[in-house]
Amino acid sequence: MTFPRTTISKFVEAGVAEIKTGPFGTQLKASEYTETGTPVINVRNIGFGSIREAKLEHLPPAVDNRLKAHRLMPEDIVFGRKGAVERHAYIQPSQKGWIQGSDCIRLRFSDHNEIIPRFLSYWLLTPQHAEWMHQQCSHGATMASLNQGIVERIELPFPLLSIQKRIAGILSAYDDLIEVNTRRIKAFEEMARRTYEEWFERGVKDNWPSFNFENIADIHRGKSYRSADLVQSEHSVPLINLKNIRSWGGFRRDGFKTYSGDAKSKHHAVPGDLLLAVTDMTQERRLIAECAKVPKLNSGHAVFSMDLVKVRPKKQVEKTFFYGFLRWSRFSRTLKEFANGANVLHLSPKAIAAYEFELPPMKLQLKYRNKVQPMLQLMESLEAMNTNLRAQRDLLLPRLISGEIDVSDAPLAENAE
Repeated sequence: MTFPRTTISKFVEAGVAEIKTGPFGTQLKASEYTETGTPVINVRNIGFGSIREAKLEHLPPAVDNRLKAHRLMPEDIVFGRKGAVERHAYIQPSQKGWIQGSDCIRLRFSDHNEIIPRFLSYWLLTPQHAEWMHQQCSHGATMASLNQGIVERIELPFPLLSIQKRIAGILSAYDDLIEVNTRRIKAFEEMARRTYEEWFERGVKDNWPSFNFENIADIHRGKSYRSADLVQSEHSVPLINLKNIRSWGGFRRDGFKTYSGDAKSKHHAVPGDLLLAVTDMTQERRLIAECAKVPKLNSGHAVFSMDLVKVRPKKQVEKTFFYGFLRWSRFSRTLKEFANGANVLHLSPKAIAAYEFELPPMKLQLKYRNKVQPMLQLMESLEAMNTNLRAQRDLLLPRLISGEIDVSDAPLAENAE
């Protein structure tokens, strides 16, 4: 089955779609952002169909009211105007009333009798659309740039409304499960973080001995690998690099490059190893000194790039406590300030080695492990489940959205819209 095609401009001309650019810089100044208040979606917060909530900025009530014309509604679609133009965010009910930032463009449908925004959102995730957007937005410039005219020219499949609903329902069933798992992961993360802070940040530290980091952990920096060796073969292993490290401490399990050469054991990373980012491609220090735990790997081990260091605790440090220290102590926040560089930020492993802190007694470390380790294990299981769900959804998506799979007889899901 081949679906007919249409463009966003047809809906704009019919008066059922509106495209709106975010507030100009004179309307919203960086000095007006606050720690709490109404969240603002800037281009860095736009993911692939979702919002990246790390590093959200906020506005006080007076500024929020002044910018009410830029408040978002559920089922809005938000694009970034600069940089990653292939990404977009589909606004959920929980994000109602958030503000679109100056570097964003909003697409809103006032009538859903012909187009389901969720269906459109899934089309925007296809490789065909991403390639088209880059062709339209690059124009030989250093950074791709999006405008309202390009949004209007977006072409999309246009099946019957009932087919759109069925396709959106099938795919969103995967996303709903992923969202439930993500909320559970965040809940466990918050419990583990609060426990660490209560016991070790605000707890009693009388007579706790002080150590430099190098005294309690071995530090090994990764290395660069030749392009000729980054190929798939019978003996290749995953190569973990900066793209696998998430700014909130998670681990991206997909999109591995593979390495087929030899590597010394100090450059091996096995499940449970902790890796720290020592470079960052942005000036916002989002990844510098952030930690991720290596998940289970079919190959048994991986290698890691020179953007990362592996840190393994010595015998006087319990592993689960050590993970909490890297994630939730002042360690990461402090070391971010030691990073420097004009275009790419770098953190010297020497700065990590020299970091000084007070080590709690082993009895307290073990007590923390017994309380927190079950939470961490559940988090890892849920992360693995989400990875599988995303893979299944991504296999289905292009076949559904192109009409290759006939869904005419599929039941209509309640979550289709």
